[in-house]
Amino acid sequence: MANLLEDRRFLIAASVLFAVNLVITNGSTPLFDQDEAAYAGFAHTMVESGDWVTPSFLWSEDHRKPPLHFWAMAASMTALGPTLLAVRLPTTLAFVATCVLLAVWGAPLFGRRRALGAAVVLATSLLPVFAKIALCDGLLLTAQTAAALALLRRMDGGGARWTAALWTAVAAGLLIKGPPVLILVGGMAAVLAVVHPGRRRLLGLHPWFGLPLASLPLLAWGWASWRTDGGETVRWMIDWYVLRRAGGAVFGQAGPPGTYLVVFCLLLLPWTALLPAALAGIARGVRGREPWAVGLLAWMAAGWWGYELLPSKLPAYALGAAPALALGIAGAALPASGRAPGRRLSAAGWILQTLLLVTLGGGLIAAATRLPGHGALPIGLTGGWLVGLGVVPAALALRGRASLALRIACGGTMLFFLTAWVALLPLLRPLLATTVDVAERVTVLAGPDGEAVFARNFRLPSLPFYLATAGVPYRQAAEDEDPAALLAGTVPVVAVFDEKGFVAAEPRMPAAGLTVEVIGGWIPDKGQPVRYWIVANRGPDPAEQGRGAGERAPPAETGAD
Repeated sequence: MANLLEDRRFLIAASVLFAVNLVITNGSTPLFDQDEAAYAGFAHTMVESGDWVTPSFLWSEDHRKPPLHFWAMAASMTALGPTLLAVRLPTTLAFVATCVLLAVWGAPLFGRRRALGAAVVLATSLLPVFAKIALCDGLLLTAQTAAALALLRRMDGGGARWTAALWTAVAAGLLIKGPPVLILVGGMAAVLAVVHPGRRRLLGLHPWFGLPLASLPLLAWGWASWRTDGGETVRWMIDWYVLRRAGGAVFGQAGPPGTYLVVFCLLLLPWTALLPAALAGIARGVRGREPWAVGLLAWMAAGWWGYELLPSKLPAYALGAAPALALGIAGAALPASGRAPGRRLSAAGWILQTLLLVTLGGGLIAAATRLPGHGALPIGLTGGWLVGLGVVPAALALRGRASLALRIACGGTMLFFLTAWVALLPLLRPLLATTVDVAERVTVLAGPDGEAVFARNFRLPSLPFYLATAGVPYRQAAEDEDPAALLAGTVPVVAVFDEKGFVAAEPRMPAAGLTVEVIGGWIPDKGQPVRYWIVANRGPDPAEQGRGAGERAPPAETGAD
């Protein structure tokens, strides 16, 4: 085990798999509703409208945030076009930057071997899932990692440049998501003031100057936003992201203390086996007042433990503590840098990892037995793969072959990650791509001069995003507007209904001259079945005549489940 994170062949193979996992299917996987699709809509609106101040997009009000992430996505779209690959590129690059920061900035603090090992732990775990989905948490993790490392470098005796790096990272974090970076830095400073032997160095951070300067970009954006909409966005953000989340759960996303421990155990696979030894090693270092361990204690306390006490729970809330855990795990995987983990801790870790993987694999196998069609076999085989990945490495580790066990676990996990995106995700296309199918049909039926009108608030930002990138004008019908009456006009209109809305509007529609299509699928973020009724007052292009142009086809014949 001592040489695993320094094995050149292992590092080369892991680097190749990491690079492949980061980018594969990023340009083809449909957007995830709600957050990712809303962020993509904000960025696309900025590019098209030229208004880079106010995040605005249909059905996306609940996902407004400070704009740095949207600016990065908009810049990517400007360079590469409004593609899915461009939408996700900033978060992909941000995760790479996080790993590089951990290896380079962390080396003087934790030793080159441990810092590089921690970067490898992040890259070979399941955490890169946050690099493949365009959430603001990917960029926030980079800012939080930079801020935490700069703070610790300053506490280690570094010069004023680390103070500048700290407040620059804080400024970026504030402009990405607001309070989380302040919670991390402020919490770390509070812990360090109590337990760090060099606590007087905190005065060198000059927070009375640094914090106001770091807040200037956010305040400048807030001022510009206030002038644009009279303060509506700023007031809403203060209420939604500060007051409500501090005092209760939002979107019903709540959980008991310990929720994030479970999240980390899953995201850090296959290194979860070393987590008990990592935490024990940090505790020993804290008892010995070793600066590196005190720094990790402060990092975990501010980035993780405090969030366990909040009633509102989201998997990404405590993500800022992941690099600290990776550093602890790297230390446990490199016993030459400290005490080797005891047998009991090692055994407990492997048993924990086995239980997690067997549970996940068993769940997939059970799901496969209930699934009809060709998707059952690959899902069942993947479940069997996870069960084997839990049992085989643990059996080797408990027999004293921990290095081989970790190699098998790491390789198997990265291959599972690859398989999940390449082979399993396409099986879920009916869950993810319903809005893609609807948008494609609306685009065809609308033609070059038609308009799409949504008869109700479907609350799925991916649907208008796909239409926006296809150049189809769209809007939601006003409360006092009858979509059926629009279909009777001479202006080309494609109206999108749910089943209830269609049944209610059908008696008021023209008796002839309409194209009616039904697309069945799922509500992506809820996993509930749904049918969309697409009604156009013009026939499709001649090439589409075979699909029933101008006919009022019965739903049973034109629909798809």
